[in-house]
Formats: sequence, structure tokens, C-alpha cells
Amino acid sequence: MDNATSAPAQNNDFIKKWSWSAFLGTWVFCFANKQYKLGVKFLLFFLVLNFLSYAPWLGITNFATIGSAGSTLRLVFLGFSVWLGIKGQEIVWKSGVWQTQEEFMRKQKFAAKLVPVYFIALLVISLVSFGLLLKPYIQNPELMDQKIMSEALIEARKSNPDINTSEFESGYKIGINDGQHIEAQKTFVANQSSSYQNGYRYGYTVSCAKDNTQEVCLKKLLE
Repeated sequence: MDNATSAPAQNNDFIKKWSWSAFLGTWVFCFANKQYKLGVKFLLFFLVLNFLSYAPWLGITNFATIGSAGSTLRLVFLGFSVWLGIKGQEIVWKSGVWQTQEEFMRKQKFAAKLVPVYFIALLVISLVSFGLLLKPYIQNPELMDQKIMSEALIEARKSNPDINTSEFESGYKIGINDGQHIEAQKTFVANQSSSYQNGYRYGYTVSCAKDNTQEVCLKKLLE
């Protein structure tokens, strides 16, 4: 017999109540209620959002530059989560997987208990995975400097695609050193190549901005 025809015909008010477990748990709620197709869609969406969060630390620079797209996707996911919070119980009831109201309500309580477990597991996994990703940078701060310099080079090439990598890096490293001592005389040389100048400007601003505002750093740089 088809599931749709096996579902009870009555349209009780309890199936139209807001479900916090559906809103907060999304794919966990779906799997707990045997809504596997819908659950897989939410899970895939969830994994994509998390991948975008980890992408910059994995060295995937093309993903690191689409922060606005990631923010948009998070809003879309929030919208679907609200929709599931409103319609989730109705979808489950009408699917016919639970034959009585008592069985249905018992499974909703079970799904609600899974949500805190899900968030605790997610928190632990996030802390461990971020710890593993950040461990090399914590142990070797030069790797972080290299990462920032690489991102600065990518940004600089947007306005000047002909930038020379070695000259940019040379200027960046000297700019980092000068930026740490904002009151000291700068070693910036105005007649150096544009690649060197770009690198120096980025390095100086990054280093100086750790203790000062970017506006102060840029003003000092342009003196």
C-alpha cells in the first residue's frame, strides 16, 4: 500500500505546531523520522557550508574569495530551516511512516533528544578539526605570515596582474618589519618597481594594523 494512502486522514492541530528539533536539527530530524530524501538534501547543504568555512585554511584560495556567496548560502539554509520548523511535523505525519498519534509524538520526543547530542558532537568535531588545521600555524607562525602574504599577492594581482612574485615578497617582508616600528624611519624606496611597492604597502599595513588602525598605518605609510 502507498505511504500517502496509509497515513491517517484526520488533520489534527498537533502536526502544525512549530518544531524546534526540526529547525535546529534539520537533517537529524529528517533521518529520525525516516524522511531520508529530504534529510540527504539538508545534510549535503550543511556539508557544503562547512566546507566553505574550512576552505581558506585548506589553502583553497578560490573559495576563500567568495565570502559573500557563503553568507548568502547561510541565509538560504536558515530560510529552509525555518520552513522545516514550520512544516516538518506535518510532512512527517502525512508521509504515513507513523501510524498513530502516540507513535508520532514519541518519535518527535526522540528527535528532540537527539538535537543536543548533535550540537555537542558538532562542537567537539569542530574544535578538534580546527585545532588540527591550526596546529601547524600555531607551531610555526611563519606559515601564517606566508599565508597572509599569499592572499595579499592574490589581492594585489586583481589590480595589477603583472606583479612580480619575488619582488612583491621582498617588499612585503621589509614592510612587515617597518610596520612593527611605526615611529621608526621607513625603508620604503619610492623608485623601486611597482611589484616591490605593492608588497611593501601590504606588508606595512598588515603589520602596523595589529596595534593601530588601518587609517593610521596608511597615513604613516604615505607620509
